[in-house]
Parts: sequence; structure tokens; C-alpha cells
Amino acid sequence: ARYPADLYRRYMLWKCSPIDLMFFSFKEMNERPYQFLNTLYNLHRYLQENGTYDRFNPKSFTLDSAEAGSLLEPADRWILSRLQDLIQRVTEGYESAQYNFLLSLIEAFVIEDLSRNYVPMIRRELWSDAPETYGRRMAVYSVLWHALRSVMLLLNPMIPHFAEAMHQNVFLSFDDSLPLSINFEDWPRVEKRFRDTSLEESFNTLLEVVSLSNSARQAAKVKRRWPLSRMLVVVPKGRLQGITLLKDLLRELSNVQEVLISSDPRGTGVGLKVSLNLSSAGPKLRGLTGQVASVLKLLDGYDVRQRLEADQKLLLEIGQTKVELRSEDLVFTYEPPEGYSLVADGELLVGVDIRRDDVLIGKGLMRDIARRLQALRKELNLKPSDYLKCAYIFGLDDESQNLIRPYLAEMRDLVRSRGVVICRDKGDVDVQWNEFEMDDRKILLALSP
Repeated sequence: ARYPADLYRRYMLWKCSPIDLMFFSFKEMNERPYQFLNTLYNLHRYLQENGTYDRFNPKSFTLDSAEAGSLLEPADRWILSRLQDLIQRVTEGYESAQYNFLLSLIEAFVIEDLSRNYVPMIRRELWSDAPETYGRRMAVYSVLWHALRSVMLLLNPMIPHFAEAMHQNVFLSFDDSLPLSINFEDWPRVEKRFRDTSLEESFNTLLEVVSLSNSARQAAKVKRRWPLSRMLVVVPKGRLQGITLLKDLLRELSNVQEVLISSDPRGTGVGLKVSLNLSSAGPKLRGLTGQVASVLKLLDGYDVRQRLEADQKLLLEIGQTKVELRSEDLVFTYEPPEGYSLVADGELLVGVDIRRDDVLIGKGLMRDIARRLQALRKELNLKPSDYLKCAYIFGLDDESQNLIRPYLAEMRDLVRSRGVVICRDKGDVDVQWNEFEMDDRKILLALSP
């Protein structure tokens, strides 16, 4: 159907509270509400395709067994904590008939927490087929299973057809001992053992830092998938321990090889420049403005800030004249170390080293090509768990070929292919070539399923 019943129901309940006047829009219904259902469907598909490939059995691999085996990582505990908060608040929303409010809560959890944050945190772990990582993969599936089942139970009163379809086609395919219908399931309960507000605060900092690192890359026109060597992070002392415990995850999400975390920007090599706020200081200084500005250029911004914090003022002598400046008269600006792109937001400061040697350039080029091969997989409707016989690349110059050759094994893992071949002549193999643009050039790619 062009407008499925559950899309209509979800839109009507989300748009406004039951007592408010509603302005209906088919266009709006096909935007955010449709995106939500589409994301939810794709998350179930992700679990089903990967879980089936790894032979996940939710009766054998449960959250209890994952916890007992110390297989839950901080990312798992974070999403489980977020889930407990969701269950509690949505249950309260139903009891008070705040349907639009609770739908917004579920939407934020599904799109932001699960899809945009948690899945990227665990995606690479599910790419591995190594026997030694089998238990860890099962733990990830058990978390996804529990989170998605809980979400569907919370949504069942509002989108019953969609919820029943997921129950029949996904959950029962893994566990035939479940009730025949989702309507026979119990309402999800808050499990206090998984609630960890301190961990959630640490992850809030982590996600803020990752966002700032992306902004720093964007400012320098450096792609997110290009690996970089170093990143510096400055956080308040109260947030230092939490983000330090998540350092490995931060390094992976930010795509850098090394992370320096500190509560003191001076210790990271970041400079602090102090200058005049002319709108405030100008009328006070009058003819001395230029001389004061020149003196400030010679001062260390950190020392000036410490003097302001201690005395609430900065005293300068310009010739025979004493000048008094207050905090509102000054502007402080962080200066990045050489080779860094720096972004500040409130008390957070993040800088990335944008200098790249041949190793980093080669890895970045490999990931650019891998991304296009992954897009080609989707065009061919291949499942994420399907292994290819071979991936073929044509159109790279000799320098680019030499740069990526050391990383072809990693490319095989990224695109789930048993082989990757760089062709010097596109007639070397009988395949269907597909043209892709990559920066200022065009390359040809092909897959052999």
C-alpha cells in the first residue's frame, strides 16, 4: 500500500497529543515517520542476516550468559542502560496518554542510540569470522536481540501490524519457543542491574568528542574514513576519568591511531591567544587601544586567564598610564599545534593531526574504494553476510596501486570478499564493470558473487 496503516497510525500519534488540533500532511508523514519505520526494519534485517550467518541462538546465548562470561563491553552496557531508561519513561508515557512524547523517545533511541551510535560501535566485531571472537559476537547479538524485542513490545500498541511482522519473521525465526503472537508477550520490565547513569554521562562525552573530531576534519577537508595519526582531547577534570576509560572506543570511532586526553590544554601543546574585545574595551581605552593590543600579543593567554581568575582584573602599564581590564574586555582564542585542525565547544576541545604520510594516504585510499565496493554490494542486493569470490579494481595509476597494495587484506575484510584484484586492463576479466567517481578521477569496480 502507498500509505500503510501503521505509518498512518505512527504519524497521527506522533504529530500531536490527542486533545490538540492537528494539521495533517502526507508529505510530512512520508518523511520522519517513514524514516523511523525504515530504520527499524533495517535494524531487524541487520540482526537477522548477521545472526543467521553466525547461527545465533537466543536460547543459548542470553544477556545473562554474556554477563556471566564477561563478554559485555562498555558499548553494550551503555545501550542497555539507555534501554532501561526508555522502558521506564515510555511506560509512564502510556499511563498518562502522552503518546506523541513517548513516540519521540522511542524514535530517538532507535535512530540515534541504536542505529547511528551503537551499530557503528560493534559493526566491525561482527565482520570477524575468527573462532576466538565467536563468544563476543554472540554477546552483541544478544544485546541487539534484547533491545529490538523490547522496542517492538513498547511499540506494539501503536504499530501492531509492523510489530507482529517483526515477531513472526525475525524473532520466531531464531526462537520457535516464543509465543505465536507478540500480543501474548509480557510488557518489558526495567532491569535495574543494567542502569548506569555514570556510564551514560561518559558516553555523552564520548559522542560529543567524536562529533567535534568530525567537525575538525570537515574544517580541514579531511574525510572521516581517512585514518589519521593523532587526536588531542581536552575535557574538564570531572569528565576526564570517564572518557579515559573509553579511550580505545574513542580511537576507533574517530579513526585515529593515537589519542591524547587531558584536562589541561597547555599540556597538549594548544596555545591560547588573548586579544581585546573592542566593543567593551574600546570606549575605555580610547587612544590607547592600539598600544594595549600590541602588549596583549606578547602575553601568554593562560597566564592572563589565571590572573583574571585570581584578581578579577588585569592591570597593564602603558607608558605612565595604568590600564585595568576585566574579563568582558578580553577575548581568548585557542591556537592549534602545528599541523592540527582544532575545534572548541564550551569546555571541550578537540584537535586532529591532519598531516598524512604514505601509510595513512594508502589506508585512506583503500577505504575510499572499499566504501564504493560496499555501495556496489547494496546495488546488487547482496546480503551483508554474503561472501564474494572476488572484487576487481581498474583505473588506478601506478602510485595509487602501490599505496593500497599493503592494505588489500583489510579491504577483503571490509567488503567480505575472498580476493581483491587490481587490473591493469579491464579486459583481463569477464565481469560487469561499474563506474565510480572518486575525488577528481573515475575508477571502474566489479564484483564476482
